[in-house]
Amino acid sequence: SRPYLRGIPESTLFLYNAVPLRSETSKSFHQLDQDLSLAGVKRIEIVRGAASVLWGLDAFSGVVNVVPFTGKDFQGVETGLLFSAGQESQQAYANVGGCGARWSGFGSLTVGESDSQNGQASVVRFWDGPNDAPVPALERYGSETSRSLKTFDFSGNMTLGDSLHVSGRLAQSRTPYVLSSADRGLSWVEERRTDLGQIKADFQKPLSLDTSLKASAYYLALAPETRIVDRRFSQHEETFYTEALIERSLWTGRGLVTAGISFKNTRVDDALIWKNYFPDFLSPENTAFLPDYAFMDFDHSLGSAFVQYLHKTRSWNAVAGLRFDLHNEYENTLNTSLGLVWHPVDVFTMKLLYGTAFRSPYGRQYVEELSTKKLEKARNITAQAVWHPHDRFYGELTAFYTKISDHVMEDPFAGISLPNEQEFWGLETAARWQLTSTVTVFGSVTALTHHGPDETYRYTEFTILGPGGDYEQTVVDLSYPFDAGPKTFGNIGLLWTPTKRFSSRMRLRYFSETTLSYPRGILKDTAPEVSLLELDAVYRDCLIHKLDLTAAITNALDKNYELPGTYSMIDGSPFTLHLQLRYRW
Repeated sequence: SRPYLRGIPESTLFLYNAVPLRSETSKSFHQLDQDLSLAGVKRIEIVRGAASVLWGLDAFSGVVNVVPFTGKDFQGVETGLLFSAGQESQQAYANVGGCGARWSGFGSLTVGESDSQNGQASVVRFWDGPNDAPVPALERYGSETSRSLKTFDFSGNMTLGDSLHVSGRLAQSRTPYVLSSADRGLSWVEERRTDLGQIKADFQKPLSLDTSLKASAYYLALAPETRIVDRRFSQHEETFYTEALIERSLWTGRGLVTAGISFKNTRVDDALIWKNYFPDFLSPENTAFLPDYAFMDFDHSLGSAFVQYLHKTRSWNAVAGLRFDLHNEYENTLNTSLGLVWHPVDVFTMKLLYGTAFRSPYGRQYVEELSTKKLEKARNITAQAVWHPHDRFYGELTAFYTKISDHVMEDPFAGISLPNEQEFWGLETAARWQLTSTVTVFGSVTALTHHGPDETYRYTEFTILGPGGDYEQTVVDLSYPFDAGPKTFGNIGLLWTPTKRFSSRMRLRYFSETTLSYPRGILKDTAPEVSLLELDAVYRDCLIHKLDLTAAITNALDKNYELPGTYSMIDGSPFTLHLQLRYRW
């Protein structure tokens, strides 16, 4: 569950109804895959490129906003069941929505369970040894299978009148997994459990024919808990955010000014900060030392002011924006955005965009003595051409360049890399062509490259207990190549819709080779390129009216392939059959 966008890992700002789906202490926390139900989702909005002027901190390489249904979009009741074979899972959901003259409401509930299928662990006890030491080696090993993955997700919203919209979400997930050391000689079970609760209020009021006021506020509570072998570590986060902005139309609608202010405060209790490389301590030779870690509390705030102006003419649009962020812990930052859109005719558009963004620090950066107080900064230039000659064809070509400075990465259980710079270049192309009234072909390809120094980490190579009872540490510098993920990836597919009740799709996904650098930077392993075939079909009003059946096959050719894991290569998903029944009441 490590997302990449334009070659930069863990750099996308994920939002649910404009509320961040992230932890303030770890960039590796992502509520994706089965942790996030899409049963009540209306659409997913994607913004590529640095976009912090309007979206704020962490819109580093892009933004993904998950937008739920409202009562105006969905009326009635819908229930659904989902079964998967290959990667065993079951899921059930219910959606309820309605609206009246001055109100609307919507709610969605999803529960699910999946077989983790991660294999077995060899280390089953470790932490509770005598005299603050590990469990003796002879008692440390055995066999344990990770338990099933379970999820609960409830979301809802209500609109009162034309001004007030209130929404919320409660979610809980339990995700077990087995990790292996670099040589796969040792393995152990970990489990991540997350409780999430959020509530958000949006208010909008016209002040005049050309001016409107918008205000929003949200409260987010996050309680991640991690089990590592036989010990649990819990933390708690609370975030309060409020924003107010004014939009004013100028020049008889040709200009639009958006200006606003915002404030965010986050409190984190018992954040777990690792100071050692955990797998080293599992070997039978270690009988005296436990990994060094600390619990830290954080309380940081961020105040922002932003303004953007958009001007439209018959064939040109121009936009410029500024955002000033005032941090209580790190340097103050200034974000800029510039854009020019040329559309000489209706069927052709060209865009040139420039944007900057900053990324919030890792939790460990708050306590690392040598950690820089500068935030990572991204500068992005994007040029795009769009050709849409008629309803049956759409094509686009995008070129981008991104430079990130003061860049650092966090290695699991190890440390923070020294700051460096990286540059990325890439091309993205996408097309959709309706060949006949029933057949449409589509595809997209991304190719990128990057340039920059290796990531350098300062590791604690070993610790010696001195004669006076003090610990003496030996620190070394180790280098890893930057992880940009696959350099080329894309898909091509065909959509067949012979009737209004039936449609099917075939899609071939491709991604080029990926590389994993093993801990200590000594060895590297490369997973070869792979192409995966996916098939799916939807049959509406199946057997009875209002009952829909969806069938899908992922990895239809059952290819064996590998992906980089945390410490070693892991197996890709096997052939899996998915069946979904959906009934509208």
